[in-house]
Amino acid sequence: MKKIRIFNNNDVYTTKYFIYSYNNNLSKLVKIKSCRNSGFELIKNNITITTKEEVERISLSRTKKNIKEIALCNNFEYFVTFTVSSINCNRFSLSDCQNSLKSILKAYKRKYNEFAYLIITEKHKNGAFHFHGLCKGVKDLYINSNGYLSSYFLDKLGFNSFSKINDYVKCCNYITKYISKDCIRNEHRQIYICSRGLKRALRTEINILNDNDIVWDYENDYCCIKNI
Repeated sequence: MKKIRIFNNNDVYTTKYFIYSYNNNLSKLVKIKSCRNSGFELIKNNITITTKEEVERISLSRTKKNIKEIALCNNFEYFVTFTVSSINCNRFSLSDCQNSLKSILKAYKRKYNEFAYLIITEKHKNGAFHFHGLCKGVKDLYINSNGYLSSYFLDKLGFNSFSKINDYVKCCNYITKYISKDCIRNEHRQIYICSRGLKRALRTEINILNDNDIVWDYENDYCCIKNI
């Protein structure tokens, strides 16, 4: 059953504007309506819906935002695909596959300190798991017998292929397509795996007295967004 709270005249609202700077080429302006009594709320109709489905939708939206933010801020070089060899683990066990992946990625990071990654898990139709993502700082690439760029070190994990990123924003948008209500979560409810120390967007609050002349690129009940 939906729980709906309609705000009363005692609620105090403020509209806040933030600039999110991702890299030298891309920023965005975000407009968010906030209620002092209960935090960020709906912009359009001042109604908060607290159903389980809405909470999950917001959580998924936040995760997708985090993934795209990390992707845009870190100037990754390659789109990568990993498939874990059945010699190393049970390919139908999420924990086995992810543990094998994490172990070898950490080992590679110790070998090459500049290596960094953002990885998302996907499930084959046959039930086996594999991984897509972004990375940089790979030092031992070669062309394998099938014509793919691969890493000698990461061959220990299983099949791996690297594609040089040409259209960066398009690639960052592409990896978020895997983030849906059916996406793979591990036992900790984590959707993505990433290395430590990755950059995040620089957020700056600004003052705008009148935004009537702003043509927003995206609007929903919670925020308005203008890409810069």
